[in-house]
Amino acid sequence: MRKNKLMTVALMAAVLFTGIAALVYGDGSGQVKALEQSETVVQEIPAREGQEIIYSLKELAGKVGANTDTAGELTKEVFSLKEAKPVVDYPETPYVLTPEIGNFFYGETSWYIEDGEEDIWDQGLFGTYADDATDYGFQEWHAPGCSEFCSCTCFDRYLSASSQLDQGTGKYSADQLDYDKGRETAWAEGVEGHGIGESIHLRQCVSFIYDGEIKEPYLYEPEDGREPYMVDGTYPYVEICIVNGYAKTQKLWAENGRVKRLLMLIDGQPYAYLELADTIKPQYFTLPEKGIVAKGGDMLDCEFVIEEVYPGTKYEDTCLTGLVMEFNGRGPSH
Repeated sequence: MRKNKLMTVALMAAVLFTGIAALVYGDGSGQVKALEQSETVVQEIPAREGQEIIYSLKELAGKVGANTDTAGELTKEVFSLKEAKPVVDYPETPYVLTPEIGNFFYGETSWYIEDGEEDIWDQGLFGTYADDATDYGFQEWHAPGCSEFCSCTCFDRYLSASSQLDQGTGKYSADQLDYDKGRETAWAEGVEGHGIGESIHLRQCVSFIYDGEIKEPYLYEPEDGREPYMVDGTYPYVEICIVNGYAKTQKLWAENGRVKRLLMLIDGQPYAYLELADTIKPQYFTLPEKGIVAKGGDMLDCEFVIEEVYPGTKYEDTCLTGLVMEFNGRGPSH
């Protein structure tokens, strides 16, 4: 981390901690002053650089005996001054989405080989689908060399969970759901029973060098067979890929629980129910057209809550291997 960023983080933490103390000890005037100071600091940094502070302040407050719920509310209030959000068209009642079943493919996770072996590119396997392949989600995210992401200036993904198995080790943390982990890892909830009510929290932010500079929108036709779409400076979220259960092996998948139904919330508001199939293969949920539209730098904030499960044959733990949200609006490689 760069020195100036460290200084910014330290200053931000100090200012917000003042606000936490004011709230904990009931000093209303101190709270107002802290918020005013916080607003000044927040306006000086990009929103994404401050996100890590949100996830550390509750822990910080807890160490000094402060009320962690109060600390969380204060940080949310402060960052609402800065953070830009996508435009969301909420339905009157949540959508009910069912998946199309796909398959795993050979992507960047398959790239690591033993000495003397041909890599998957030399073997002609890159991008091909197979039951025993390693990757899931969207192939453009796994492409080697220059791709649609070559012009990306920011692609931040923050994954957290309400609980995890073996807390402290990280082996089954929400980070294991990230797209570049492949099927070797998984998140497992960590409460008694089957994990009903436990959740995954995904925050995602993207921006590209051409944000704000597209004067005339144009139709882009991806080379990988995806449907053409308009490049106009916005990034509509179009699809969710979920790999259900612990998909490392068929045996582990069957022994552990899988999710049957998820409630998807955006900024705390119900948006859709995802009805998951009981399969080890990747599942793709098409989102309503232009239901979630972001600009460069907007922070998408989603929560996925377990409502029903498929029980495992051996363990009560409910698992997920992957959770990825795709967006359109990227142009050709530059």
